[in-house]
Amino acid sequence: MFGIGSLLVKQAQYRCLSVYDCCTCRPKLDHFHIPAAAAAAVAAPTVEQAIARAADLLRPGGLDSLLQQAVAQGHLPKDGSVLSELLKALEVSAAAGGGGGGGGGGGAAAVGGGAAVASAVQAASELLGGTEVQAAAVVVKNPKYLQLLSGGLGEARERAGALAKVLGVDQAEVKEVVRSNPVLLLVPPELLRRKLQAMSNMTGLSMQGAAEMVTLFMFPGV
Repeated sequence: MFGIGSLLVKQAQYRCLSVYDCCTCRPKLDHFHIPAAAAAAVAAPTVEQAIARAADLLRPGGLDSLLQQAVAQGHLPKDGSVLSELLKALEVSAAAGGGGGGGGGGGAAAVGGGAAVASAVQAASELLGGTEVQAAAVVVKNPKYLQLLSGGLGEARERAGALAKVLGVDQAEVKEVVRSNPVLLLVPPELLRRKLQAMSNMTGLSMQGAAEMVTLFMFPGV
């Protein structure tokens, strides 16, 4: 016969083993009867799911395929949640830039925005001298390129030329610099020059070294 103390101990042990994984003491999901549908809803999306959810935005120009290649080549994150957030920001920027078509809604707006994104990717590829896969990654990670390239390549080329003079490099070299840090073309040339000079003076880095460190957070309102 077990005493009352032993019985209570065994009940406590049983509750522990039934509610928690014995090795990790983490709650077992099935104990709390979480429905499979609810569990799936909170699960992080895969890369494929993130791209599929943005299908209307990405179909024009075959951007869905370009993004899959960009992920495979390491130009875009392999984390589906991170990629999903990037694509949401891209869709917002496309709509804000007029690509959404105004009166259209839902999928129609996304398709219109997708045409603007596809156009920006083609322009970025020409501007930066890289592949369309690299250009697609640049636009996805830097949605402000939609605005920069919406009127063609004129302004972007002027900025690239000004940057080449500041860095003391030729046109081919400045393309390589910008491919490494696309943010450089999103900042007005004179503002960027002053920041690079200040960073170089403060850190002892060359102007090119300073250019590698530039982020948009350094330029509030840009």
